[in-house]
Amino acid sequence: MKRITKLVGIDIYTFDELPEAVKELFKLAARARNNAQAPYSNYHVGCAIVTRNGKVFSGVNVERCSWTQTTHAEQNATDNMVASAGPVSLSAIVVVGDPANQKISFDSPPPLPPVEKRIKNVGDVCPSCGHCLQIIVENCFKATGEYNPDVTLWGYHSGEFYCTTIGEALPMPFIPQYLGVNYTKK
Repeated sequence: MKRITKLVGIDIYTFDELPEAVKELFKLAARARNNAQAPYSNYHVGCAIVTRNGKVFSGVNVERCSWTQTTHAEQNATDNMVASAGPVSLSAIVVVGDPANQKISFDSPPPLPPVEKRIKNVGDVCPSCGHCLQIIVENCFKATGEYNPDVTLWGYHSGEFYCTTIGEALPMPFIPQYLGVNYTKK
């Protein structure tokens, strides 16, 4: 038997180290998070996405008492994008989530947490779930229509920011191209 493994890589940043455009996406995601409807989990999530051509969309989690009809923030933002612009390609996704009673604002740099609470491994972050990663991957394609594993996924945890790619977060994607779908040929 032969076993193939893949490690997931994430990069850690402070607010000051973030590119200006990413700071703005974090601010948008945090503002959107204020509109989350999550009375059951009390976990509010905001998402901001930017398309390859620079258009920005946001979304929040919307819970319903029949849990299977709950909408995740990444799904909401992606659906808003498709409703407004059609099936276009993503270039970056920013997700901000925390318990409802935690106020999050990035109008000024958040303080770094104590050393013992800083991100040390992948298990210290709260990444997008598999459901959302599949939704995201559907709109990760190059101008040629082929899959783009380099779309960036940004997140926030206790004063630190992290970044990975869709290819790292979802190493074995089921992509539209497997079904002969190419969104660039409209």
